[in-house]
Order: sequence, then structure tokens, then C-alpha cells
Amino acid sequence: MNNLAVIIPYHSTPAELEGSLLSLLENRPESCEICVVLNQPYENIYELSEDEVHFLNAAEEMTSDNRSVFDCMRLGLKACDSTYVYMMPAGVQFHSEWLGALDFLDRDEELKAFFLDPNLTQGGFFRKSFLDSFLQNSEEMGLGAESDVECFRNLVTLMQEEDLPCGLLEIEYVDENSEDQTEAKPNTEAEMEPKPEPETEPEPEIQAEVEAEILVRPEPVQTAALSAKPGIWSNICALLRRFFKSGNC
Repeated sequence: MNNLAVIIPYHSTPAELEGSLLSLLENRPESCEICVVLNQPYENIYELSEDEVHFLNAAEEMTSDNRSVFDCMRLGLKACDSTYVYMMPAGVQFHSEWLGALDFLDRDEELKAFFLDPNLTQGGFFRKSFLDSFLQNSEEMGLGAESDVECFRNLVTLMQEEDLPCGLLEIEYVDENSEDQTEAKPNTEAEMEPKPEPETEPEPEIQAEVEAEILVRPEPVQTAALSAKPGIWSNICALLRRFFKSGNC
């Protein structure tokens, strides 16, 4: 059994999928399998081997022409054998620092999932045993989703209704020229924006897009910092939040 399986439901463009696969193969963790569930045709022009990436054709596995992201996730889960899964939207660039989310899942057995940004655009890590059971039970609810983000939002909503806790990684952008970089601080605001660039040495603008409507944000219960490579983010702060049904802020 692998420690981690990365599952990518493919329903976007070849360039987005290939960008994600490249970032994964360059930063591939040990004991990790990669599964791409093809919800539309894709030509493996780089001739990636089965050992590198397992391509699963959803059309061959399902008779229905109306295959949702949830359906692709279920197919990927059935094909993988791992302790944890990372549901990764095509187009996302994988960063090895995100694997710190697995440490939180290891330490807290009650934690079922760990998402990587408030808007859920980066996907999330899950306990595979939990997600297998959870998606199987939710299948009879007739859930569907046209996009990965919608899929994750529906998942979080169901988890909140069941009082199941999940974590959230929040990113704080820090000026690389700042003298005070010794301690990463959690960003507890509803919106995150990059700190001002120095006027003397302008750097490329970094933006964090945050939608107006995001998850309910209860009081934080635990904070921790994850190390980051220079050039990706200067500081990444992991803020564990438990999402409860009441949604108290």
C-alpha cells in the first residue's frame, strides 16, 4: 500500500493537465501513485509509463454520459491503494511543502480532510478510508458537480452537516526584504492579499484571489507553520480550523 495517491479528474485542457503532471513528477513524494481519471479524450503525447501515471478512462468504466467530478473521484479511489489521497484539480501546480498536511492528518485521527486554500481551488488531502465511505454514502443523494471547486464545496457542506472536522492551510505572503521573517503568522482574515512590494527593488506582483463567499470560519483551534522553498512563498502558515455545523465565527 502506498502512503499517498494523487487523483486528478481530467475535464479541462491538455495544457492544464500536463502542467500539473510535470509539477507532480518533479516533486513526487516517496510511496506515491498518480492516477488521472479521463472524463474526456486525452493523448499521452509524452508517453508516460504506467509506473509514472495511471490513466483511467471513465467512459470505459461508466455507461452514463453524464459523469460528474464526484463520479471521477469515486473511480479514482477504487483504482488506488493508499492511506491518504490528494484530490488535485487539473491546472494546479503541486508543491512539496503541501505534504505537511499529511503530518496534521497523522497527528489528529479525528481530522478527516485538509484543504489548501479558502476557495478550495487547490484541492485537498483526505483519509482514503473516510473518503471511500463518505462518497459511497453520498452517492444515493444524487450529488453532482460541474467543477472541482463545486465538488469540494459540496463535500465540505456535507462534512459540516455531519460535524466532521477538516483543516485549512492559509497562506500569508511576506516581503522577502523584510527583516522580520523569523515567525510565520496565521492569516485569520476573510481575505488574503500580498504585502506591498518594496519601491527600490520591485518584484513580480503576487496575487491571492479570494471569493466573497467562502467557507464558514470558526475560531482557530491549532496553528502550525510549514517550511517553504524560496521563490514559492516566503512563509506558509498552516492554520488548522475545525468546521462545525453551527458555523460560529
